[in-house]
Amino acid sequence: MNLLLDSHVIIWCAQDNELLSAEAKKAIADTNNDLFVSVAGICELYLKVKRGNLKLQVDLRQILDDAEYAILDMTLDDAELAAGLPYHHGDPFDRMMIAQALNKNLVFVSADAIITNYNVPLLKA
Repeated sequence: MNLLLDSHVIIWCAQDNELLSAEAKKAIADTNNDLFVSVAGICELYLKVKRGNLKLQVDLRQILDDAEYAILDMTLDDAELAAGLPYHHGDPFDRMMIAQALNKNLVFVSADAIITNYNVPLLKA
């Protein structure tokens, strides 16, 4: 299975947060699954750190390097789909990640309940 981790899931994994569901933990730990993070989600995290809304014990780049996630760049197709999605979700970063999951046939791992309004494969974090 190919999993796209929402930005909060990246942090939860790095901090071994108990909020992460047992099913998500199992899927993320399964070495048969490929783990992806989006540059959109990474940008969102950097902005939160810069604004002081997110405090990390370790540098974000170190978290990403240690986890060895595959990084997904945004494409023009991703941007076009994100802009055309129904407006269930106002967060542009989540809309971009949803578009990437749809375009690349990835299972989106998120705790965000609004994501269920989109026709994207979802693993509840």
